[in-house]
Amino acid sequence: MNRLLLDPSELNDAGVVRLVGRRARHLVEVLRVDRGRRVRTAVLDVGRTEATVRAVGEDWVELAIGDEPTPPLPEPELRLILALPRPKTVRRIVLDATTLGVTRIDLVNAWRVEKSYFDSPLLAAERLSAAARLGAEQGDRCRLPQIEVHSRLMPLLSSLEIPPSVAALLAQPGAPHGVADQLGERRPEAYWLALGPERGWIEREVQTLVEVGFAPVQLCAGILRSEAAVVAALAQVLLVRDRGREVEAPVRVGDQSG
Repeated sequence: MNRLLLDPSELNDAGVVRLVGRRARHLVEVLRVDRGRRVRTAVLDVGRTEATVRAVGEDWVELAIGDEPTPPLPEPELRLILALPRPKTVRRIVLDATTLGVTRIDLVNAWRVEKSYFDSPLLAAERLSAAARLGAEQGDRCRLPQIEVHSRLMPLLSSLEIPPSVAALLAQPGAPHGVADQLGERRPEAYWLALGPERGWIEREVQTLVEVGFAPVQLCAGILRSEAAVVAALAQVLLVRDRGREVEAPVRVGDQSG
């Protein structure tokens, strides 16, 4: 955990919050906080700040928010359209995608997706939100992505309108260009990335994605599992996106102050 994420509703009028459960256990058992300790925090959808530990119990911690939260620097929209992988992998994918700053995740059906996946309790909204929170805390984020599950692909694609300000990329083995070559010197306002099932999109799906405005790109010479493909694709997009633009300094790895 690189930054403790709080909901605005958890804070009283004095900016004090009493934590129990997972976050309190992390503060007590991992960070071993004591009274007066400063902890990096973020208020969901508001911004980053720090809090002071007011009191510590066996299974609870009381914090007081200090300065007014600082809003994060604006970033282009980063949308992930992902053919639904095995449900047991979805939690890790949502966590990693949130860590990397994805603002929206669409989990979609495809011809080669097992239809039974959509019945899994692992796709419950509260489970996906919990994974996104862990990713936000790891990635020092104060916003969660919007997450939607779509049991039909074509209605979603037919509803998409991709303006020139959006760079829409389709990860496709054998594509003639990589991410950097496809984007070139463009500075779009948003990035949309579509990744298929591990056995790939069928030809009709690829054709439809291209028709609505997605440009095929190759991530690497091999075939990746969904978890690896998501991280590889997002890393390449972010590398190109952040060239020459002001970005927020990352939290130092190993810094345990909060």
